[in-house]
Amino acid sequence: MNHCVKLVKLPPFIGNLFLLTELQLSWCKALKTLPDTIGKLEKLQILQLGSCHSLEGLPTSIGGLISLKKFNCEYCKSLAKVFTNVGQLRKLEALSFEGCSQLKTLLTSICGLTSFKRLNCTICKSLAKVSAQVGQLRKLEALSFKC
Repeated sequence: MNHCVKLVKLPPFIGNLFLLTELQLSWCKALKTLPDTIGKLEKLQILQLGSCHSLEGLPTSIGGLISLKKFNCEYCKSLAKVFTNVGQLRKLEALSFEGCSQLKTLLTSICGLTSFKRLNCTICKSLAKVSAQVGQLRKLEALSFKC
């Protein structure tokens, strides 16, 4: 569903696609939010939201994506808040917030990710706080900050 520039929201039935392993929503510039039902996609491994410029937030149900390995929120310029239950995504290996100019803080719950390898927060101009607990990410291979 990449480049659906007029897509404002996803229909709730997206949560019924139980076998979905990859969801590509990059360049859906008008997308403002994701439905709570997205948390039902327990087999989802890749979620691409890059350049969804109007995306303001993520539902807490995103913690239900227990198979998620790669999460890309690059250049989601309106994204100011990261979901609080990111620590539930135990299989998450890579997370990118590059270019999320409104993102102000990274939550400490990120430190509970046991498989986590890559974190990219370059060009996050509003990022003012990063938890010291990031140092506890034992499998971390790449860490990028250029604020």
